[in-house]
Amino acid sequence: MKYADKVVDYFSKLIDRHGESVEVVDWGSESSQRLRFDVIYEAGLGGVGSVLDVGCGRGDFYPYILSRSPAVDYLGVDLTPGMVSLAQKRFPHARFECRDVLVDTLPEGAFDAVVASGIFHIVLEDNIAFARKMISSLFSCARKVLVFNMLSSHASEKE
Repeated sequence: MKYADKVVDYFSKLIDRHGESVEVVDWGSESSQRLRFDVIYEAGLGGVGSVLDVGCGRGDFYPYILSRSPAVDYLGVDLTPGMVSLAQKRFPHARFECRDVLVDTLPEGAFDAVVASGIFHIVLEDNIAFARKMISSLFSCARKVLVFNMLSSHASEKE
């Protein structure tokens, strides 16, 4: 199964099970999500003019970044159509797109900051190769900073 199909299948099932709640993005709680956002912001997002949020889910990072940087130009992208619909419903004035950034690439240096939180936790045939390809693609879109995490209690290799 292609990675995009696996991701869409996984998160579509979470949408069916949890609706619009925070559990749909598989983070566990709003407080743990807020802690991750704090760390992401402190990693270099202060003062950036534009942010690409890859794997935006239901759009939770949008109000967070807006509260810290009110003039930020934000674009959230996600593979799962249901997630993009949730995000658009919750934040109708924000920009969200259903996009596979490995297939439908973005211009080099198109955003000051690129954020990818939680996009590497689904087990694929070769997670390391996928992560390298994705990180390279995301890095090319970033003018100033790329912030991503690789948090998962399911990882076979904890390092």
